Amino acid sequence: VTFEAGTRIKKIGDFTFQDTALKSFVIPKSVTKLGCGCFNCCDSLSGIKFEEGTCIESVAGMKVQWTDPSTISIPYSATH
Repeated sequence: VTFEAGTRIKKIGDFTFQDTALKSFVIPKSVTKLGCGCFNCCDSLSGIKFEEGTCIESVAGMKVQWTDPSTISIPYSATH
């Protein structure tokens, strides 16, 4: 998934990418909330990264399940 430069998306909703064939994902810096199960059962997913400058307010309830994760990088700014 690629987002345009300057995207203003604020939230990745509940179960948005569940059961998809994502291989990697970079969360745009405009995103402040990640929904429950947004990356659940993404068997091809090898990593999730946050774009530099991301200020996540909430990852509460976020469930990440995949077969062989090599990378997940959560910024220090995450509060929940």
